[in-house]
Amino acid sequence: MRRQLAVGYLDPLAERLGGDADARLRAELVVAALTGLAATTRIFDTPATGAAPDEVVRRYGTAIQHLIDR
Repeated sequence: MRRQLAVGYLDPLAERLGGDADARLRAELVVAALTGLAATTRIFDTPATGAAPDEVVRRYGTAIQHLIDR
C-alpha cells in the first residue's frame, strides 16, 4: 500500500513541485491532509454542520494551497 501511495500520488506530485527534498515533504503533507479529509468525511460523516460543499472546498483548498506554495 505504501508503494502504491508513493508511485500513484507522492512521486508525481513531488516531481511537479520541483523534485527536491522540500517538494517531497510538501507532497507528503498534501497527501496526508487530503487523505485525512477523505477519511474523516467517510468515517465521521463530516462536516456535520451542513456546510455547503463549495465552502468546505474553499476553506480546505486554501490550506492545501498553502502547503503546495511552501
